[in-house]
Amino acid sequence: MEGGDLMQKENTPDSQIRAKSKSSLYDEHIFLPDLRLSLRLPPEPVGIAEMANLFGVTHRTLHFYEEKGLLSSRRSGLMRIYSHRDVNVMALVNTCREVGIPVAVIQEFMEKLADADSQGEATALFEDLLNNRKRELTADLSTMRRQMQQISNLLTPDDDDDTVQTG
Repeated sequence: MEGGDLMQKENTPDSQIRAKSKSSLYDEHIFLPDLRLSLRLPPEPVGIAEMANLFGVTHRTLHFYEEKGLLSSRRSGLMRIYSHRDVNVMALVNTCREVGIPVAVIQEFMEKLADADSQGEATALFEDLLNNRKRELTADLSTMRRQMQQISNLLTPDDDDDTVQTG
């Protein structure tokens, strides 16, 4: 698909995100956070199969990210192809997904990145995103520990406890 082909005339939240993303996110001058990946970039253009293999995802996952405006591709005949810029964007999206950030939050983050005025601002936005996710995970972990303790208490009742048993 050509870059403009993903923009649609419909007026849904996803199409509005795609329209904004298409007009700005894929501009080569947009700053992306430095992920310091050990990923070796294959020669351009990168075919869809190679892109999927690089990140351990399916072709459908790549299509889904394109539908959500997170990724862009072009076509060479019938094959989707990607640039090194697209590989770097996918690395960012994949990193976010691997730490459990929802697609909708990644879409919002990408919009903020498109407005970043410097590499430092892009890095700060990414660090904020990761710190927010870390706080969410810490809260989830606390909840899970409390629930595990409740389950343990239910499985090993205290014999000295004068509580009323149900059942």
